[in-house]
Amino acid sequence: ALDQFNTLAGSEDAYGNMEAEAAYTHIALGNAHMQLAISARGGFRSVDLTRGSWLGRASDFVGFLISFPILIYLSFYFGLSVWRPAFWPVLRQMDWIIARLFAMGASHYKQADPLLEKHGTPAEWVAADERLAFLYLAMGNVEEARKLFVRLLDENEAPLSRYRQATVRVGMAETFLQTVQPSNALEALEAALPELTAVQDAELEARAQELIAEAKYDVQD
Repeated sequence: ALDQFNTLAGSEDAYGNMEAEAAYTHIALGNAHMQLAISARGGFRSVDLTRGSWLGRASDFVGFLISFPILIYLSFYFGLSVWRPAFWPVLRQMDWIIARLFAMGASHYKQADPLLEKHGTPAEWVAADERLAFLYLAMGNVEEARKLFVRLLDENEAPLSRYRQATVRVGMAETFLQTVQPSNALEALEAALPELTAVQDAELEARAQELIAEAKYDVQD
């Protein structure tokens, strides 16, 4: 499909919106790779980032040493963030197949981003960044996911719709829960819930309610 877009884009008459369509093809491919990575790992599983004992830290360090080649590979797609100790727990659920699928997904989103910024509408400018943030979340790289979620919510030139803000807040709440910040998670979820109810997104509303229950339990604990 991308070869066809590149061929057509060479014609002045056919150029039109082809670059934006190519960007959405990249996003679709990114989504496919992310879902395959999640399936290969056995589903969407939160990474336990709270192991503070010396034994847990030692285990993560051993995993870091064993996974050194994978980290080198991932650094080409995710930068220096994969070398930080906060990322090491993610390696417990990582092998070469899963690493490559997440990396290819991120690569497609990053290729889509400049195309949408140049050829898309303002509402489309941050679509690839939004998907990349959820890939970071699915991968377990919650700190990078949160940074992107915050940036998306603070975006002024291409502000998200109220519904997309709600979906981002649900994602951000998951990062707070994984780093034991239930009060922050509750705040994000309670801001998102009215919009999810209004648009009748039953699946995401149910997920938000589930996370609210989890956050309230953690606050009381």
